[in-house]
Amino acid sequence: MHTPVTAATVKSLGGFFRSAAAMDGGFFLIMVAMPFKVLALGGGALQLGLVAAIGALTYIVCAPLAGRASDRFDRSGLCLSGGLVLIACAVAAWLIRRLDLLLALQVAMGLGKALYWPVVQATLGDLSPGGIRLRVLGRFNVAWSGGKTAGFVLGGLLLSAFGFGAVLLAGAGCVAAAYLLLPRTELAAASRLAGRSSPPPSPQPDLPLAGTARLDVFRLMSWIANTAAYGAFGILTHHLPQWFLHHQWDSRFYGWFIGAILASQTVVLLALGGPLRLAWSARRLWLPQGLGLVAIVAIPLLTEFAALLVVAPLIGIACGVSYAASIYYSLEAPAARGRNAGIHEGLIGAGGFLPPLLAGILVRAGCGLSAPYLLAAALLCGSLLLQVGVYWRRRERV
Repeated sequence: MHTPVTAATVKSLGGFFRSAAAMDGGFFLIMVAMPFKVLALGGGALQLGLVAAIGALTYIVCAPLAGRASDRFDRSGLCLSGGLVLIACAVAAWLIRRLDLLLALQVAMGLGKALYWPVVQATLGDLSPGGIRLRVLGRFNVAWSGGKTAGFVLGGLLLSAFGFGAVLLAGAGCVAAAYLLLPRTELAAASRLAGRSSPPPSPQPDLPLAGTARLDVFRLMSWIANTAAYGAFGILTHHLPQWFLHHQWDSRFYGWFIGAILASQTVVLLALGGPLRLAWSARRLWLPQGLGLVAIVAIPLLTEFAALLVVAPLIGIACGVSYAASIYYSLEAPAARGRNAGIHEGLIGAGGFLPPLLAGILVRAGCGLSAPYLLAAALLCGSLLLQVGVYWRRRERV
């Protein structure tokens, strides 16, 4: 049985969007302060890397578990637990005076984040029938993307003007607001219906696949695509500063380049919440990834920043389409939305952690400053080949 979609339910979706914006804004406010706190406590490059690694690994483990829990337990309680953990982390990060304790705190940060995102994503899937789900998820994606951007900008301004306390307490306040903005009646209703929904009617196929087998193919392809996209973007965010320094480009160019990628991603997410349709087309999933691959291959070849900036939107388009496809197909099967949302989030953590680490190892081993971008290109190329293989192998069995 599907969750009944009433006018009140549709109106309540705005609460989820506002909550997502507040949660990502709050989380990244806290995260802006973390590296500066590490440095203030005497840490260096290794400790900065550990902050990212510990939080990411915790999220990789906890997000799938939290997703499974959301299919069985009260979702409002899970979100409240996650919010309380993050608020406690923000206050503790402000008060802590020992570096080892600050590093240990990253475990709780990963846990708090994991208790929120798969739960909210699964609930949105329950509350939005197939006909409007792509539009709903598009608006949701724009909300968290906007919150993330605002968190970075506001965090930098507050840190410069008022110090750690202001940033961390502002982050805690945003996290609290994220929970208060959640429509808890709908969360409770989704908790009761989780795992008891009947399968949705099969979509009108534009490929010779149908029903559950077809959904499995597209979900697996989109998971592969999103993991690779986050891996490639993680390589760029961690290793481009060194590449820019090598070319003697001003450090602000780095912000412009990453900003162009994120802005393009947000435009894609906005378009997918409106007139643009992605679902059930392998070509629409593969083509943006191909464009992103071309852009990353070009990075070591371009010696002028203006030319490099031109290819940045292609990377943002690839990231936006891959993310949107992954969350859409993860939420299309009603019986396991929490589990699938958890896997989706866990793969994001894996993609954003392991490839940048491997890229750094390659540079340190003497493979040259181009090695990270060759690795990112190989990752996207391998991902595309794997998706094509999955599609044709599964297609022959249906």
